[in-house]
Amino acid sequence: MVTVLVGCDAHRVTAPNPLATPEATAPSAALLGQATLEPSSGGLVPVANLAPAKWVIVRINGRFTAERNPDCDEAATPYWACPTATGITPFPETLAPIGPVRLWSQSATSSQAVSVRASGGGAIALLRPGSARTLAARTDVYSPSWNDNNGNPIPAYFLSGTYSVTAEEIDAPAELTESTAGDGGARTYSLSTLQGLSFFNPSEPYYWDYRATPYVTWRFLPGENVSDVPDGRYIWNAKPVNDCHNQIVCTYTPGGPGKMEATAWVEGREVVIRSSGIPTPELTLVCGTQEGNKVRLTLVRGESFNCTLRASGGRATILDWTFVGAGQTIRADAPYTGWSGQMVVSGVVTARAVFGVDTVVATAELEVTPRPWVDRIAAPTIRYYGCPEPLTAECPLPDVLVHWHDLARLDPGPRTWPTATEHINSGPNAGFRYIPGSDSFLDIRDPWIQLNEVLRNPRHEFWRSRPDCDVAKVHANVVEHETIHYEGIKVLVEAGVTGGWLESYTPFGTAPETLAAMNERLADYHTALNNAADMDHTNARFTNPPCDIRLPSTKRNPRVPGRQRT
Repeated sequence: MVTVLVGCDAHRVTAPNPLATPEATAPSAALLGQATLEPSSGGLVPVANLAPAKWVIVRINGRFTAERNPDCDEAATPYWACPTATGITPFPETLAPIGPVRLWSQSATSSQAVSVRASGGGAIALLRPGSARTLAARTDVYSPSWNDNNGNPIPAYFLSGTYSVTAEEIDAPAELTESTAGDGGARTYSLSTLQGLSFFNPSEPYYWDYRATPYVTWRFLPGENVSDVPDGRYIWNAKPVNDCHNQIVCTYTPGGPGKMEATAWVEGREVVIRSSGIPTPELTLVCGTQEGNKVRLTLVRGESFNCTLRASGGRATILDWTFVGAGQTIRADAPYTGWSGQMVVSGVVTARAVFGVDTVVATAELEVTPRPWVDRIAAPTIRYYGCPEPLTAECPLPDVLVHWHDLARLDPGPRTWPTATEHINSGPNAGFRYIPGSDSFLDIRDPWIQLNEVLRNPRHEFWRSRPDCDVAKVHANVVEHETIHYEGIKVLVEAGVTGGWLESYTPFGTAPETLAAMNERLADYHTALNNAADMDHTNARFTNPPCDIRLPSTKRNPRVPGRQRT
């Protein structure tokens, strides 16, 4: 069986393996303000106004660079060297209010330095002021210099570059997810940070020096109406979960309804967060641009179905995939995370998965539409032949007549036929066979009415022994005869026979069984073409020749080959 975790997203058919747990999804952030600082920026620069009790993330990005001033080294003496310090203090690896750019939280009556931490080449900070404040920033660099004691300082470095300071309001710095009940009712609670933040304890000495990072405490809050938002009120029946202390994943078996609460320190700020309760298990089919628990797809016969399964709301185990349609029920040979294959008949695909003790289904209703096959037949071309033996496709009528059909024949010529039928071996339509191809199945592009040269040569030796024959009348009679054959085929072609007989014919069974059924249908089709051409000459329009040709008549002249068919 395949296990699907909360929020999994599989994009292709895979063997039965567990899907990876996705990272926490960052919520949206609202820009509050930003500022740009240079090494020479003086004083505090306002960045943004902060509302009370709102989480704010501050990002500092950029760089200050120091270029050595050669004049300082030239002026210095061995006993009074040019300073080597650049005057740029790096951002701290642990939380502290230092760095080339410093932050301040201000009100009308107070101003507080904000601790930052090095992150991604810059720094990051997290705030949640208790009252309305203003966030400001200032450059904290200096350029040391060499002084000749005559009031002529020479800077040791030239400082350049910029830093940008951006403040964004976020919903929360962390999230706490809850799985569905597993064996014995146990649930897994997972705590994770958002927006690139990290678990960091405050930097105060003594108290925090001996505490683990992350420092997390857990407690379960029993009840059916526990608020999602911690409000600081005392909860008398809260149950500490000491076994999960300092862990970011906690497995706990609640004795009834309620919510888990975790308290952690993120970027030095205390964060109290509660689980959202038991999520609703849901299966989602992802089929190209469509996704949902119930989807509808329209495919042209022969196109591929390709859907993957995504689970949310808990840990899921895929049970099976099933297709029902055209009187058949087809199951996947393994509980894959996706199912794909060519589709030739309509039906419904159902995927089932179990969340704990609950079975959840997702369905795809598939409509297979016919291909736009259009049968075509061109007007016939009349050609004349008088060929020595052996006869060929390019020269099919002999100069010495032996049979009646040596006078003329209709050759439909090359026309589109399938090179092979296809048996579907996998996917929802496994076991069906069809004729592939998206273009016309029957496309008679160049039919020929083939006439013997004797029909247009009254002085030919053939007519000397038949003085009662009017050659012109015989010629017209033969052309009419072959045209009747052509018109019979034309009626069948213009009626779109292959669209009804062959385009939608999809026998089901084993490969040998479906091949036999398809060959039988193609034989019936070929018979229908011959009948349309009236090869037995039952049409009353067929006329007897105006004279005695004195040639044996057969249904087919085996000496006359046809053109190759593609």
